[in-house]
Amino acid sequence: MSSKTFIEVDLKAEQARIDSIQAKFLEVGTEEDELKYQTIIQSCREFNTTFHDDEFPLTDESIGKQLNKNIQEQLKQVKTLDYLPPHMRQPMMEFVNNAIKIQWARAEYDSFWFDYNHFHVYQNSYGNCGLVASLSAISAHNSLIKFLFRDFEISPYGVYQVKLCLDGEWKIIVIDDYIPSLGQVFNTTGCYAGVDNDMIWASLIEKALAKLHGSYDIQDGFCDKLALTVLTGIPAIHLIIKTFSNKRDELWEILKDASAKKFPMVCANKVTGEIDRKDRRPDILTKPHFRHAFTIMTCFEFGSNRVLKIRNPWGHNGEYTFNGKWTTPDGSWEIYKNDTENCGYWEMIGSFWIDFDELFTYFFDVSISRYRDCWSEIRLNMAIGGLYDDSQKMIKISVSEECDVCVSAVKPKYHKQRYHTWISIHRSDPSNPEKILQVMLCEPIDRISEDVHLPPGDYIMIVSNFYESSKKEERVVAIHSSRAVTAQFCTWNPNVLVNVYQNVVAEKGEEIPNKKEEGASIKKYSSDTFVIVMAENCTDDKYLHVDTRCSKVEKSWLSRGDVFNHHYEDVIPPKSRQILILMYRYKWIDQKGFPMKISYYLSNRKKKFWRLYTVEHFPSIAPTDYVHQTVLMN
Repeated sequence: MSSKTFIEVDLKAEQARIDSIQAKFLEVGTEEDELKYQTIIQSCREFNTTFHDDEFPLTDESIGKQLNKNIQEQLKQVKTLDYLPPHMRQPMMEFVNNAIKIQWARAEYDSFWFDYNHFHVYQNSYGNCGLVASLSAISAHNSLIKFLFRDFEISPYGVYQVKLCLDGEWKIIVIDDYIPSLGQVFNTTGCYAGVDNDMIWASLIEKALAKLHGSYDIQDGFCDKLALTVLTGIPAIHLIIKTFSNKRDELWEILKDASAKKFPMVCANKVTGEIDRKDRRPDILTKPHFRHAFTIMTCFEFGSNRVLKIRNPWGHNGEYTFNGKWTTPDGSWEIYKNDTENCGYWEMIGSFWIDFDELFTYFFDVSISRYRDCWSEIRLNMAIGGLYDDSQKMIKISVSEECDVCVSAVKPKYHKQRYHTWISIHRSDPSNPEKILQVMLCEPIDRISEDVHLPPGDYIMIVSNFYESSKKEERVVAIHSSRAVTAQFCTWNPNVLVNVYQNVVAEKGEEIPNKKEEGASIKKYSSDTFVIVMAENCTDDKYLHVDTRCSKVEKSWLSRGDVFNHHYEDVIPPKSRQILILMYRYKWIDQKGFPMKISYYLSNRKKKFWRLYTVEHFPSIAPTDYVHQTVLMN
């Protein structure tokens, strides 16, 4: 069987799995997880031994090829060990001379965690800076670290349960406490993601991630955006810094707001070729051709100055020492006088202050997780799109106290691909489920929405996909709320769906200027990332003929047509309205607006002539294109 046939079979099997999904709420942990853990503990007690995880054996394959290769290459390049503490130089030299391999050893740590030890996570000889910088960022959230572990203490049997969020769902991973070791060289910091005061928590998370992927190799060059998502359960926002070159104030407001709310943040440097030639490039961050992740600890402004505190996960700058506007004694003192909130971070090794403008010069991107302590969440798995068969559901949300809510939607196995999800939330009328009282949110999201304020009451949330809507897709949806809310599934109703989108355009949309036809109008509801266009025919006996031509929009997804056809023709009957087109565009691009040309007129003709045919719509409205169905107005 050819590889192409194998792929086709896999795609068919995956689509069959998605088609069979029944909506369900997701819980953290199962009875099976707890039984497995208790069985391990009982066995260790009975035989007076520590836990050895047979599912992730202590072999070279579990360590992975890349880890040993990286360290061997690095040690061959060692010319001096003067940068190491004196007690580490001799063991390291012996290692260089004897080419000792990495081996498994049981972790020996003094403690599990200290509440005050924020940001003290260190990267050693492995290229997992994205993960370690993210671990450093989340270490400022004590409640999150406690959530990630079943027991927040060192286990005498060396057995731990770790929670990680994969494809939007919290998974529980059981591990032992044997970790790759270089003898005594790195024991003081816990091998790879070691922490001051010999704390074990970071190394355990690192091992749980390695177990999930079969070896530590997966962490080499591990994406910081994905790392933040896996650790917090909140899809990270990814910002390319250069896209803000002409709107720097907008990026600063994003960073300042994130810092004020204590959101975990990570950034990465530019590499050779990405820095303007006019900017002198001393090797101030890392090797010129290496992308390296850093933790953003805080940012603030005083007077006209805007500064950020950034930390290298190496825990030292070594030969790479940043020399910028605020690293001089006078500059440091100026910040010290004004930064009363973060004085405790001042002497943290590996950290330095940079000016906001220097961020544009030397850094490539920023990843932000909107994780907030004390927020609640409800997670669910569901299918969206496709022909209605009762597996699609709406979600009823009951709010007892006013709160802020944001919604995340993850498409499993698509963390490297771009996709979007349309989310609507409207206040509902219990006595009339099809009545739309007030639309609170109606827009596409790139994995996570902005915050929406909800007063007490009942609401309906609809999760949709209008791009290639003929087939079902899977989503893991999370409702994140500042106060606890309740949720339950209810029957999906296509009439409610189309009414929500038509109502929001009718209430918030702007009329498109055109030669006036009495009793007819075209309205457009839009933002930087989307546009919804609707036609209304208020006449009693005329048919509204509409011709819509959309210009090509960079990185966009359309609800009708295809990549080659952005031309639509529709006929709307009397007393009716129809959504003509929905478009979504990736937010962080330079192009603005959704250029389109729309013309319309009223006629007695019920259909249009299209080539040799007469049609009401071109392209035709498929049975699954519920949002484009023509609706009779009240």
